[in-house]
Parts: sequence; structure tokens; C-alpha cells
Amino acid sequence: MIYIIVFLLSLLFAYLANKSKSKTECVFLLFISALFPILLAGFRDITIGTDTGNYYGKLVQALRYNTFDQFRKISDMEVGFVLFTYLCSKITDSQIVYFIFVHSLVIIPVFMAIYKCRSFVNFANALYIFYFLFYCTTLNTTRQAIAVSIVLLSLSYLVYNEKCKSLILIFFAYLFHRTAILFFFIYLIYIFTQKYNIRQNLGKYFIAITFILMFLYVLVNYFNILDVIIGQRENYATYLLSVDDSNISKSSLILYLFVFILIWRAYILYPNNLLSFFLIVSLFSIGMIFLTIIAPVFSRLNMYFNIIQVFSIPYILNNRFVAFNGKKKKLVSGFSKVTLFLYILILWYFSVIIKQSNQVYPYLFI
Repeated sequence: MIYIIVFLLSLLFAYLANKSKSKTECVFLLFISALFPILLAGFRDITIGTDTGNYYGKLVQALRYNTFDQFRKISDMEVGFVLFTYLCSKITDSQIVYFIFVHSLVIIPVFMAIYKCRSFVNFANALYIFYFLFYCTTLNTTRQAIAVSIVLLSLSYLVYNEKCKSLILIFFAYLFHRTAILFFFIYLIYIFTQKYNIRQNLGKYFIAITFILMFLYVLVNYFNILDVIIGQRENYATYLLSVDDSNISKSSLILYLFVFILIWRAYILYPNNLLSFFLIVSLFSIGMIFLTIIAPVFSRLNMYFNIIQVFSIPYILNNRFVAFNGKKKKLVSGFSKVTLFLYILILWYFSVIIKQSNQVYPYLFI
């Protein structure tokens, strides 16, 4: 099928980029790799994705207005996406070109983030996680997908202690989707885990995370905090309607529990600040999945926690975290990787092909 073919071609070039000794050659190969998912999104039919027609409708609206202020007044979306759509309308009226531009904002930040963290993240492994866990969702939640991708780039700067650039990117993500403000909380988690050793008090942190999630549930379900963040009740209603089936979250729970166990095991054996951050974020992610079963809207909020798996899974699959030596170490590392990647593929097949979530299968060209 087209998704598998595109993903494999992109992963092939990412693998070659990972092996390249030349920086210029590496960047070129990653550019080719990025073209495949971008073009796949650009050439899709307007029926692929639950809100694709709505976004193309915004471009059609923008074509009718001569000034940005006029278009802004009739738009109910965040100013960043409104400005982006308006600028696109001055370049093209083509649906294909517009969606290529839009998905470039989704894919390019992900590639930039992975490239920046190449010292501890394998290109192909990270992209495998992104494609089979997140790509099909990006064909629906377009504005939030852009925000989530920018947030991942923000994290890549934060990991290298470039806090100012990281904060600027959080603000930039907020301009595309207001829920990106949630990443500021993740930003604080990262700062906290770099300063304090969580190993001795993991139980206390687990209890604290439980209470924080309960508090968040109350805010969302009883005080309509998302209504306030997103801005308008109509927008909030649309946001709720675009939420995925919670059955998918139940299936993904096994995956994230397995990932948590791998992170916890690695942290016990080889504790470091980055693993402690991944551990806390993984706990929040699992907690949000449980909340999703109760209130499906949390599946959208959890995207900001889940996207970090693009970094954490390849990081923990590094065989230096395996408590064996020689051939046994390679065998255990290889078995863990194959098991995890195979389950992710099965989960993707169940979600996209069988459950047909996100309305992306069967794929249709324009």
C-alpha cells in the first residue's frame, strides 16, 4: 500500500543519511527523505483526513481578500495559521501546492529536531516511530500537528541547553495551536529533572503525577479550561468532534507501558538526567491514556507527551542500556528492537486499516 511504500523509501534515505560521513551529503539525503511524506500529504484527495476540506476552504476564503486584516476578521483559527494561509493564497490557488506547503511545516521541524539530536538518536529509528505512530494523525489535526512538530524541535534545543530558542519555538507553536501552551509544562519537567535526582523518590513523583492528572481532568471536564484556551466555544466543539476513537488509546496503552518498562530498566541500570526526563514524561503519557478512556479529548492533549517518544524510544534501544556483554548484549538489544517495532507496525495496521481511524485509508490521489 502507498503508506508503507512511502515510509520505507523515506526510511531508506534516512538510513543512508545516518551512515553518511559528510554533513552536506547527510542533509541532502534527509531532504530527499522528507520529500516522500510531504508529497504524499500534498497529493492526497480532499476526502483523506476528517478536516482536509475545511483547511482547503480556508485557502479559498483567503483568495477572496486583498488584505490580511480582512481575512483575519472572518477567520476563527490561530493567527499563525491564518497568516500562513493568507501568504499561501498570494502564491498559489492549487490544493496540491497548498497542502505541500502545509505539511512542510509538519515534517521539516521533525527532521530538524532529529538531525539536531543525531548524537543520541538514530535517524531511521526516530522516523519509524514518527511515521507509524503519528503521521496519519497529522493528516487530520493539521494545526495541532504543526504545533506538535515545532514543540519537538523546541525540545531538541532544550536538550542542548538552548533555553531561549526553545521558549521562542514554544511561542511560535502556540501561534498555530493554543494547546501548545501545554508544552511549557513539559519544559518545566525537563528543567526539574536536570536539577533533581528522582531515583530515590520515584514513588512520591508517581503520586504527584496522579494528583496533577486528576486536577487536569477536573479542569477540562468541569471547568471547560480548553474552552478558555482554544478561545471560542465553537472552536472547542470542533476540537471535540475531531477527537479519535478511544479504543485506539486502549491498544496503545500496551505499547507505552512496554516503553515505560524499558525506560525504567535503563534508568535503574544507567541513571542520567535525560532518562529521568523520559521516565516522568512516559508516566504522564500513560496517565493521559487512562484519562482518554474516560474523556477522549485527552488523546489530543497527549500528543505533546507522546511525540517525545520519537526521541525516547530510539534512545533506550541503544544497546549500551542492556545489562549484558558481548553477543548476548546484541541479541537482547536486537530482540527488544524487533519486538517493539513489530508491535508498533501491528498497532498502526489495527488503527489505520482495520479501525480506519483518522479517515486516511484507503488513500486516494487528488
